[in-house]
Amino acid sequence: VCRPLHYTSIMHPLLCHTLAISSWVGGLVNSLTQTSLIMTIPLCGHHLNHFYCEMLVLLKLACEDTGGTEANLFVAGAIILVCPVALILGTYAHIAHAVLKIKSRAGRRKALGTCGSHLTVVSLFYGSAMYTYLQPVHMYSGSEGKFAALFYTI
Repeated sequence: VCRPLHYTSIMHPLLCHTLAISSWVGGLVNSLTQTSLIMTIPLCGHHLNHFYCEMLVLLKLACEDTGGTEANLFVAGAIILVCPVALILGTYAHIAHAVLKIKSRAGRRKALGTCGSHLTVVSLFYGSAMYTYLQPVHMYSGSEGKFAALFYTI
C-alpha cells in the first residue's frame, strides 16, 4: 500500500544513517575485493587503450586464465546491478498501479511525466553499467567498451 504522507515516520534518521553506512561499506568491500582480485593477476600488456582502468580491460591484458576472477566479478556485478534494478522496477510497478487509479487525466499525465523521466535516467545508467560489467571478457569490444564506460561515467 502506497502511503506517501507516512514518509517522515518511516524514514527516520536512524534508518537513513543505516542505509547510507551500509551503502558505503558495501561499496568499500566491493572495491577492495575487485582490486585485490585484479592485483593478483600478472599482466602481459602495457598499453591500456581506455579512459580509465576498467576491470574488463585489465582482464584482457592478463597472462593467465582469468575464469575464476571473471566469475567472481560477474557475481559481484550481478548483485550490485541487478538487485537495485529489480527493486526499482518493482517500485515502479506499484507506482504505475497507483497512477492508473488517478481519475484526473492531467494528474495522470503529470505523474507519468515525472516517473517517465526518472525511469529514463535509471535505465540509461543501469543499462550502460550492465552492458559494461555483465559480459564475458572474450566478448568485450574495446571501442564499444570505451563508449559504454564513458556513457556510464557521465
